[in-house]
Amino acid sequence: MNLNSKKVLFAAWGAENKSDFYAYQMWGHTLKKVIPKLESFDTKEYYFRNGKKPLNQKLLKLIAQQKPDALVMIFFNDEFTPETLSKIKQISPQTKTILISCDEDLKYQNFYKFISLFFDIKLISQKPVIPEYKKDKLTNLYFHMDYNTYKLKPIKTNYKYDATFIGRPKADRAEIMQHLADNGIKIGLFGWDWNNDPNLKKYYQGFLNAEDYNKTLNQTRVNLCLTKAGYQEEAGLFNLKGKAFEVALTSSFQLIEYFPAITELFKPKKEIDTFKTKQELLKKIQYYIKNKEQREKIAENSYKRVMKDFNREKHLKKIFTEIFTKNPPQQKLPKTNKKIITLSKKQLKKSKQQLIQITKNYDYINFKTKDTQDSQFKNYFQSYALEKSNKDISCTDYYISNNSLGDYLLFRGDWAFRRCPKEFHKLLDINQLMVKKQFFLNNLEQFKNLTNNKPFKLINKQNTIFISIPLIKIKKLRTINYEDMTKAFEIRFIDKLFSSTSKKNIIFSSYPYNLLLHSITKPFIFKHLKKSILNKNNWDKLILNQKYLGNSLLAKFLKKF
Repeated sequence: MNLNSKKVLFAAWGAENKSDFYAYQMWGHTLKKVIPKLESFDTKEYYFRNGKKPLNQKLLKLIAQQKPDALVMIFFNDEFTPETLSKIKQISPQTKTILISCDEDLKYQNFYKFISLFFDIKLISQKPVIPEYKKDKLTNLYFHMDYNTYKLKPIKTNYKYDATFIGRPKADRAEIMQHLADNGIKIGLFGWDWNNDPNLKKYYQGFLNAEDYNKTLNQTRVNLCLTKAGYQEEAGLFNLKGKAFEVALTSSFQLIEYFPAITELFKPKKEIDTFKTKQELLKKIQYYIKNKEQREKIAENSYKRVMKDFNREKHLKKIFTEIFTKNPPQQKLPKTNKKIITLSKKQLKKSKQQLIQITKNYDYINFKTKDTQDSQFKNYFQSYALEKSNKDISCTDYYISNNSLGDYLLFRGDWAFRRCPKEFHKLLDINQLMVKKQFFLNNLEQFKNLTNNKPFKLINKQNTIFISIPLIKIKKLRTINYEDMTKAFEIRFIDKLFSSTSKKNIIFSSYPYNLLLHSITKPFIFKHLKKSILNKNNWDKLILNQKYLGNSLLAKFLKKF
């Protein structure tokens, strides 16, 4: 199979931004080598320049114009709606749809389980999750290690750090790095959010472009790969990090936080070394700092192993050759056969006996109150979730939306439940839920409480499946303390301001003024605007993403910054 003749559209968040670590450096750069006719569509750039609705329209227009042999997509978040994804095959039935996913161990049950239904082929980065896909009858699965090869190579340079970590202070990473610093290890921290830690911010070195990333790996005696996944409440989970392969590509030494899968890829003590506790990590760093010859031999072995056995370009060529040769069957949306009834707030006031009669011919209960707008896929995804999980409740994300600000906040139910459990019920909206009928009838008073903003304590890990796709819009913003608000919501009005800046019309746009007007009755908005302006991370991110600012005044200012 000659891939030179294949037309492939690569739609991803940052696909044409050379500073983007994931979409461009990790995927676009390598895919272009494998498929010379690859066309990239930077969904991030289009989103910020034009908005979400035009972005969805643009993707469908490109597919209609190009009729590509394949569409390869990487999702950042909620930039594409289920409605848009469902139209792709209608426009170009022969186009193979390919989804690149990551962190499936964290996001399969609440996100990829649903989004994957629209894609014929799935490229998966976490091998242990593949049985979950198969259990849900999701077909055409390919395991692929997604790590960065962009400008990574061994270089001659002097050591600058005893140990470095590149990434965010998730899980227990801050605790680990503090332990090393307290015991005299010369550390360097790179990535986002370290400057917000009062004890560790002095070690924060900022973000890294591709050249500096390569240089830093080479300048470090002991590179750290911390494999615990997610935030503090997920600290018991581990996943495979591309960092392990990236460090190896520079022929640099690394210590990897132990989890079983890593020993299937690299030989401990010969190609890498591992640790399980912060105490063991400290001892090993001290040992390897003193034993340069052993450290460099292990690093050399890891470099040889990656160059020989983990060539991404060859692996992707093999995968795409197989995709186009075997012509795998299209993924179809599975049918659901459960009967659903939607209850209004007025109906919920009826007696239990009356509700038994109203719902007697139905399996699942849905809810609809005033001033809400539903996705056409809401009932489908929620009933599908209940069927597949065999749980009692499905809970979807929601937007806070109004005419002047649009979708200005995104409530993340899964995040909120895990990160601020005590406050979670205060932000829950009954329109988010679909439940099994008997569970509803058994807990009727609790559901009535929810419609009256009273505590609702039914949701737990055992009985609820979250859907991390916003399938409804509501108007009323309920607020809790500021810190928990930022854990529960994604703040979309910052994106809108950024978009206005890139269009050079922020002074003439009504959006900033509407935002300030709303902040009078919603102090959370003003507080977040103030915190965002003072947060150095946000300015660093703007520098990294100057491509999206065009020739705006802010772009000119940042060039002098």
